[in-house]
Amino acid sequence: MLILTVKTHLISWLKPLTIFFVSVSAHLPEVAPDIMVKLTDEYSHEFIIEPPVVENRLIKINIYKATGLDGIPSWLLRDFALFLCQPLAAMFNASIREGYVRPIWKSAEVIPVPKVPRPHSCLTDLRPISLLPCVAKILESIIGQWVFSALEPTFDPNQFGSTTALYHPRIGSYDSRVADCPRSRWGC
Repeated sequence: MLILTVKTHLISWLKPLTIFFVSVSAHLPEVAPDIMVKLTDEYSHEFIIEPPVVENRLIKINIYKATGLDGIPSWLLRDFALFLCQPLAAMFNASIREGYVRPIWKSAEVIPVPKVPRPHSCLTDLRPISLLPCVAKILESIIGQWVFSALEPTFDPNQFGSTTALYHPRIGSYDSRVADCPRSRWGC
């Protein structure tokens, strides 16, 4: 009887929680399939992922992160990076060339994590944490680096937020100016 009561209580939380998490992106229009034009051979030669790049990313995986829906543990990817880099690079390149991302790589398991010790409302006291497949995160990081490199010349020279992943040339000059200022001015 106790198990049935607990299960009923959990199910009563699930529907409002699901509705809330889905509502965050409900206003966004669906992506039209014709938006992604297949890349031609002339264009896609710039965007080829080499196996050593994949191997380097696999070696740096945090093995303490949770496994995504693909069920592949991060330690396995890290420990067998030398053997997995070649087939993963081929899969990544095929995905880029064809403009298609496998559905399992786009899937996430959303886990509600409490913001407070005893949550009372699923709408305000829980934070959604997405568990993504590690392989998808590697592909995303490589493509993200390409996009960042393409957009970086358009950034304002005083932009510092969202650029911490890569070296920002203006930070060095900023640090030297701060070091030259009298300590009393900065309250040190």
